[in-house]
Amino acid sequence: MKYFIDYYSAVHWLNRNLVMINGTIFDIDADYEDPYEEDEDGNPREIFQRFITDFTEDEVNWMEKNFPDVLFSYCNALDKYILCVDHWGTSWDYVWTRCELDWVKGDEAIVPHSQLNWVNNKYTSEIGLTKTVKFMRCK
Repeated sequence: MKYFIDYYSAVHWLNRNLVMINGTIFDIDADYEDPYEEDEDGNPREIFQRFITDFTEDEVNWMEKNFPDVLFSYCNALDKYILCVDHWGTSWDYVWTRCELDWVKGDEAIVPHSQLNWVNNKYTSEIGLTKTVKFMRCK
């Protein structure tokens, strides 16, 4: 079964920081390259926004495995991973993205059973991050 989650929830799943790049990253790092990915029709995915993140390499690998539509690249000059957003004009909580997590339904949430442990309406991720769950939409 295929699962989808809104882009906002996917990007914020690990509760990491994002700083939007208002200029061009190519001014910071001339060797920087956006990730090359194709959509389901075989067309290249165009990048419209970039965000400097504090994701670790392990976290980026985990995100790419579990949320394959969320794109990252690496900027050597900043020594940071860059979130590359391939859509614009729609709020992130209205953009659906694929999710490869094993989902089970909770009272007010749909949460990944294999990755989380429930504690009083809070969950703790496999890396020890705990946060309150209100809801996560799944289509």
